[in-house]
Amino acid sequence: MCKAIDKEMYIYYIKLISKTKKEYTMNIGNIASINISEKKGTIKKPVDKVNVDAKGIINDSHYDTPYRYISFLSAEDIKEFEQKYGRQISYGEFAENITTQNIDLSQLKLLDKLIINNIIFEITQIGKKCHGEKCEIFKTTGDCIMPKKGLFARVIGSGEIKKGDQIIVEKKKYRIASITLSNRAFNGIYEDLSGNKIKNYIDEFVCQQNITSYYEYSLINDDPYKLEKKLNHYVENDYDVIFTTGGTGIGMHDITYEVVKNIIDKEIPGIMDYIRIKSAEQNINALISRTISGVK
Repeated sequence: MCKAIDKEMYIYYIKLISKTKKEYTMNIGNIASINISEKKGTIKKPVDKVNVDAKGIINDSHYDTPYRYISFLSAEDIKEFEQKYGRQISYGEFAENITTQNIDLSQLKLLDKLIINNIIFEITQIGKKCHGEKCEIFKTTGDCIMPKKGLFARVIGSGEIKKGDQIIVEKKKYRIASITLSNRAFNGIYEDLSGNKIKNYIDEFVCQQNITSYYEYSLINDDPYKLEKKLNHYVENDYDVIFTTGGTGIGMHDITYEVVKNIIDKEIPGIMDYIRIKSAEQNINALISRTISGVK
């Protein structure tokens, strides 16, 4: 069971990952088969090599299928399926583009990367609904592994890949930041409790999800210029998630809402609506909190 770790343990954890990056973030396999088809809904046939670009495998029927440009399935999962149902299955029968070997695809998550010949395949979807009675394997076995085991990826780069090529797995390392805005906490009048609470939640989530992360914490006073500078710094340095706490009320010094609103590209109102409602169940004053969530 995951528990929030203290500051010293967290620093040790980050340093350990940095020193042993290969063991923690990467493993290596290879391509068992490359499979393509002329029409969607048909079994893919193995080929020795293909060219790929930002839209997938050139000359494959699933070329230019947004978010699912290329599909992956492991040879080990196919073998397990064969043994379970006593039916021999050829590579490509599940309509996978690339059959991998010696990689546990079940350990991959969204935004993890498979790298082949310096071409990056970034995971965009895990699983896909089976075609049911239109799927030959489902018709004969009543089961299909693509909804549970199949991975789909977008392509970053272009070039040739071939059967037997090495595959490097690189786990996504999430960069997370939190900023507390409080004149009193900044001046040492009281401890920043909400900032510590956010950090504990993040530590617990990272542990439960088994993901790698780097976390940075900032405490600033209610200064709109400082906040804007901090937010832009995290955006420019490719942070994935930025939390702010404080400065959401209706007082003269509460400026977080205005600054964040001017920086984000699109607002996501449902997140904060839900948080306000849940918070109001414990403290009705939450309904006058001016909170905002969005993407940049």
